Amino acid sequence: MGRWLPDALSAARGVLALALPFVVDRPALLVALYLLAGLTDVLDGPLARRLGTAGPRGARIDSVADVLLFVVATWLVARALGADAVPLLLAAAVVAALKVAAVVVGAARFGRLVMRHTTANRVAGVAVFTAPLLSVAGWTGALWCVVAAAGTAAVDELVVQTRATTPDPDRRS
Repeated sequence: MGRWLPDALSAARGVLALALPFVVDRPALLVALYLLAGLTDVLDGPLARRLGTAGPRGARIDSVADVLLFVVATWLVARALGADAVPLLLAAAVVAALKVAAVVVGAARFGRLVMRHTTANRVAGVAVFTAPLLSVAGWTGALWCVVAAAGTAAVDELVVQTRATTPDPDRRS
């Protein structure tokens, strides 16, 4: 199996995320591509560790793909909820600001882009992935739980960045 496959899966998630707005009027294709993007997120990390290719480059590709999917998922929720999405979008902007702060702290401390893959971030990733599905079902209360999970993970990542002694994104300190 190619040692490049985990990075290709992460990159494919970014491409799939960018394709979603173009298929929004084709619900079956939208759901299929969105689920495929989620599957790449589930597979890339464990595959990289199994192949012994996990490292900073793959972690950065993974993080960029995650951000792209988050932005598109947020757009999908906003589109589905219309004006009711405004408070959720404001909360998502606060979460995004916390995530940016964590990246800035990591860059300042270690001289390069460092995105932590904490357990809280993994849980939040699953929660964020479900957000568009919840919005289509009209479960706005559940979307607030998603925002809370993402906010908790963002604060955790910021704290971890300020305390970390190594730039290794898969280690807490």
